[in-house]
Amino acid sequence: MSHQAHNIPWNVFGSNLKFRTRIPCADDGAGLHFRFTPTQGKELMHFVDAFTRNIHQHADSERQKYLGTHGVPNSDNIALDDRVARIITPATRLWRSERRDTLGEVDERPTNELCHHSEPDEKCRCPLPHSQRRMGSFLHKYRWSNCYRFFDDHKDGYIGLEVFKTLLMHGEMDTLLKICAHPDVGFPSWWDAQLCMCYPRDLGRDYLENALDAYLALNIFLSSFPESWAPGRSSDQDYRRTRIYQMMIFRVTGTKQASELATHPHRQFFGIARGQFNSYSGFKCPMTSKRKDKFSGTNQPYGRLTYEEFLESQKTVDFLPSVSDVLHVRWVLCEKGLPVEVSQVILDKALYRPQRRLKVPHDPLHLENVEELNKYLKFCWLVLVRSEIVAREAGMKMPWKDLLSESIERLLGCSCRKLLERGQPPDDDLLWFK
Repeated sequence: MSHQAHNIPWNVFGSNLKFRTRIPCADDGAGLHFRFTPTQGKELMHFVDAFTRNIHQHADSERQKYLGTHGVPNSDNIALDDRVARIITPATRLWRSERRDTLGEVDERPTNELCHHSEPDEKCRCPLPHSQRRMGSFLHKYRWSNCYRFFDDHKDGYIGLEVFKTLLMHGEMDTLLKICAHPDVGFPSWWDAQLCMCYPRDLGRDYLENALDAYLALNIFLSSFPESWAPGRSSDQDYRRTRIYQMMIFRVTGTKQASELATHPHRQFFGIARGQFNSYSGFKCPMTSKRKDKFSGTNQPYGRLTYEEFLESQKTVDFLPSVSDVLHVRWVLCEKGLPVEVSQVILDKALYRPQRRLKVPHDPLHLENVEELNKYLKFCWLVLVRSEIVAREAGMKMPWKDLLSESIERLLGCSCRKLLERGQPPDDDLLWFK
């Protein structure tokens, strides 16, 4: 079921973890905890090396599909042809509308209608202006900005970066390779970009970190903890109750101050609406008045609530229709005597469109969700492989070992790791499991 299971030693990674219903060094949440066995460091390095090698090998193979060479394009040349522009316009409209406060209003025009403003125009409210399809849009270099000055200094460069990431997530590699053939492509300079000193340095790689976190978390459960997702599992052993899973969900679907593009495919797969999780809001437990827990600051709810409580720890869960839901409503309208075309117009006007992929909502490892899960894992893997290809073409060396180590630390880090780093002996009752 897990993608690349035959090439990546998930069993080696999983053998160094233990499922615990209470982890004192992680806010008493349930979840996975390292065993800290004598061979753990060597085995984790073996896992990281194998993962990195597999990405490189797949990038080599994938690159062979695009053998055409690209000369150095002129900055005035069109980098995105009409076909590509039509493909990414819906996604572009979405992330631009989410940042209309800084990027300006966006017209709600048909998805297949392209911008025809030949020159930059202040009145243009097209989701993908014609001028931003040119090569020059991808040549802006990132420079550090003072607080509250980022969009004043980098609006055009930011849009170029987001279009670049949109192309990568849609797999438009021919276009990306053409862009990266320019010696002044700006993507490498954006790798560690940040809005200001108050925010993480992830503006150029948030899409990759989200894909990596989700890919690791789901495959760990799939390969090494089948009892956590098997039919009839106990609530205490449910993978969705764990700290690692809830933290991953919050991270890959939560509202971001800088860019929300990186969350879109993950929100759709996990069935999480925009605004369900917000890093700038406190947590609470609204499910029952009997609980007095309040979560704020470093005291997080991950692994301390059931998944249903976790979903509503900031706001009530919105209903997100699936493809079958939308088709059923259209059928009902047609049964009332409306033509199919009119029924579709009504659905479009009501913004009633598919927003989740899973047949069984909020349980991606459910057996009935296997097909969509495999598609999602493949998507996450391809994001990693495409990133390696693009990095090579742009003259970058992707730091996969660092990226993997950081992802593992985000998902599984706890306070006893810090004790070990300071040379303090571990608590036998806490760390050394039989």
